[in-house]
Amino acid sequence: MHAAHTRPMTVRAFQMHDADGDAQVTEAEMSAMAEMMQSHMGGQQGGMQGMGKGMMDND
Repeated sequence: MHAAHTRPMTVRAFQMHDADGDAQVTEAEMSAMAEMMQSHMGGQQGGMQGMGKGMMDND
């Protein structure tokens, strides 16, 4: 029952990674997705207070 419920989410996640739609996720497609996620996170971290600092340095 759980698998039937989560299958649509799993399929969508797979399709996001399968850029050319050939039903196979290549290493290049995984790398492209990782780079895209990293670039999105890099832009967000600039505005987050305390990023890259120790707990005692958060003034």
